[in-house]
Amino acid sequence: MTVTGISLDFGLSHTNISEVTIKQAMIHSAREVILLADHTFFGQDSVIQVASPTVIHKLITDDALPASVRLDLTKLGIEIILANA
Repeated sequence: MTVTGISLDFGLSHTNISEVTIKQAMIHSAREVILLADHTFFGQDSVIQVASPTVIHKLITDDALPASVRLDLTKLGIEIILANA
């Protein structure tokens, strides 16, 4: 899954209401939620909240994500997988 904005306060967010509904259904029916997002999505809030960041089990991102953000996400129990650019 991917979204257009991710912040610790607002959570996962997106711009399209139809896609938000689908993403929420996917989250509710999934055994594991894997989010794919590069560092540019973090610290951004889009129009519609999809879910809290605590729903994420694994995050696949690039190594440009600041270490402080990685630490905050790890504290939420999210496994971070860094992909080489």
